[in-house]
Amino acid sequence: MKKSKLKIIVPLVAVFLIAAIVAGVLIFPVKKASDSKLFSYVSDKQDAVEFGENFKEAMKTTYASFFYDEATSAVAVSTGDSVFNSFSASAAGGKNASIINVSLRDENGNAYIMNSTDNSVAFDSFEISAEKNKLSFKFSLFADEKSARDKGNGSALATIPVVFSLVNGAFKVSVNTSEIKCSDGICVEKISLLPGLFSVDIPEENMAYTVPDGSGAEILLDVVTEEELAKTFYVYGSDVAFEEYSAGANLPCFSFFNGKALNSVVIDGGDALSQITVKRNKNGGGMLYNTFVVTSFGKVNGELLRGETYEGELSQLYYIDDDNGSDYNQLASVVRDLLIEKQYLPSEFSGEFADLPFFVNVIGSYNGKSESVYTTFENSAEIVALLKSRGVRSTALRFSGGLTDGISEDNKKKYKLNKNLGDVNDYNEFCNIAIENNGSAWLDINLMSTPAKEGAFGYKLNGRISDLLGGAVSKSSSLGYNKVYSNISSAYKFMDNFENSNVCLNDASFLLYTDVDSGIGRQTALNSLRDKLEALGVSGGIMLDSPAVYLMNSADAVFDMPETSSLEKLEGVSSVPLLQMVLHGSVCYGTSSVNLSDNPTDAILKAVEFGAAPSFTFTYSDGGDLDYGPYASQVAKFYSDVKKIMPLMDMQITNHEKVVSGVYKVVYDYSKTVYVNYNPSVVEVDGILISAKDYVII
Repeated sequence: MKKSKLKIIVPLVAVFLIAAIVAGVLIFPVKKASDSKLFSYVSDKQDAVEFGENFKEAMKTTYASFFYDEATSAVAVSTGDSVFNSFSASAAGGKNASIINVSLRDENGNAYIMNSTDNSVAFDSFEISAEKNKLSFKFSLFADEKSARDKGNGSALATIPVVFSLVNGAFKVSVNTSEIKCSDGICVEKISLLPGLFSVDIPEENMAYTVPDGSGAEILLDVVTEEELAKTFYVYGSDVAFEEYSAGANLPCFSFFNGKALNSVVIDGGDALSQITVKRNKNGGGMLYNTFVVTSFGKVNGELLRGETYEGELSQLYYIDDDNGSDYNQLASVVRDLLIEKQYLPSEFSGEFADLPFFVNVIGSYNGKSESVYTTFENSAEIVALLKSRGVRSTALRFSGGLTDGISEDNKKKYKLNKNLGDVNDYNEFCNIAIENNGSAWLDINLMSTPAKEGAFGYKLNGRISDLLGGAVSKSSSLGYNKVYSNISSAYKFMDNFENSNVCLNDASFLLYTDVDSGIGRQTALNSLRDKLEALGVSGGIMLDSPAVYLMNSADAVFDMPETSSLEKLEGVSSVPLLQMVLHGSVCYGTSSVNLSDNPTDAILKAVEFGAAPSFTFTYSDGGDLDYGPYASQVAKFYSDVKKIMPLMDMQITNHEKVVSGVYKVVYDYSKTVYVNYNPSVVEVDGILISAKDYVII
């Protein structure tokens, strides 16, 4: 077997401190964060160990073998050509890698970071039990209180089990948190499993990380950048309760492409607790790993608060493939299968749309007052009828700002239609006209926010529309989670007043909301919100403003899918349609608003490339960029441009690649191929001529 020179190196404390995600139940207040202390422990017992003859093979897949070292508990994955192991160059230099890195906290908020050297970490001992296709490890931090006191640790004792197994062709690493044992007053705050496995010091050519940011991002590690990259993605959305934000639309996965070896990780247990961190150093090298937040800690009003401790399985699946495939294509495939298995994603395409719809978001009112009315219910009916007369076979019209407080309605009040837009009969008439024209109507509602008072913490709600309306929509502050539950029930009753009960969820689409005071943590919030919104969708359809992946099984459509990554402007980073490849064939989704793009023609081509329905944001009349009038004639041409992809709506995207500059190849269900040409001239690819700014289906 060829030995690899790849050395996995992780900074001493960075594994735990790069990013924090906190949520949960208020158990007890602790000292202010500024008063708490950080204790870090590094093993002083072992020298660095490189992959070699002492490693024993424990399990094997088609392309890779999993090894371990009894003397050090180090592990390694080998594909024959490449070895990925937990080798640590120097304990004295503070460069560490491990099977597991753990952060503990005590009642005073003091943190105990157990850093590792060749997996012996700061643990006093470890045990290994080997069975067929299964390895069980048990790590103990200090054997007893005397050992702890001798190290100056007080009584921070902990025993943590880690299990490796073979599951459907993947290596699985897991920790059952209910089996973790800690001394009184001590809890596990964070756990990282195999955090250094995909770290590199000096990257080889074409090494790449793929991360779930926006549509997806591919990061070429050998491309030197002037700017360091350090980013953490909170899986399944931001948590505004502790002022934490994500780039949005995150999937529970990441991958590392190295030569022929594709290494994909899918988080399948405790995924709502996950935070995926990617780092690329200024002069090359980087790291990519996931951290589970087992017990949430957060700073609220200057106080560090402890939330709930998650009791369940934390697990990651490692798919190692030596078949020279594109990383995000295969990553999308395994993520899609897992999300369907977990019932986060429907296994069949929604029957809501017989034709590819044009998604249209019309702005009714931004604050509920008569002077802010841009589109009435009657106006919306006119828009639907006009689009149908121009050849648009199906329109899904989302009405924003239809309630008493406009776009940022106050959910502490009962839901009411804005009387300046029309009454219940007017809304029903608009819905009926939409249905008669082979379309659908969706009323926009917020469930988790209320207009912010002066000095209140809030987040930007629908900032794009806010800017276009002259900043009229400012900020909204988060509601207590008990009010969120009440809002969902109120929304259910409110929509019973209408013949059409379709709703578009605005703020619920990009948050996984937690609440310390109400005892709601991330995993609890995920499960509870899914159950509640499933009930809301019984009487009508549900559209999401943006892709909240864990709600997809209850959703009929997504209005606005990200087409880029937030990292795209960095050198060596390109946006890829990872999210679209996971969702296509299960959920109907739209683009960002075509009429607000710098180049509407390219925006339509992007819809074709990403298998999306074109989206627009209109007002009936405002004389500005949102006015639908100037676009009325163009929309018919846009529809004609994209209607050829309608038969592909319920197919999975099985491959996406850039074939030449400005030309992309997209394969559906391994059978239908679409070539999209963004160039201003004809291009020949694979013997096929593609006209300028056009596409062909083979």
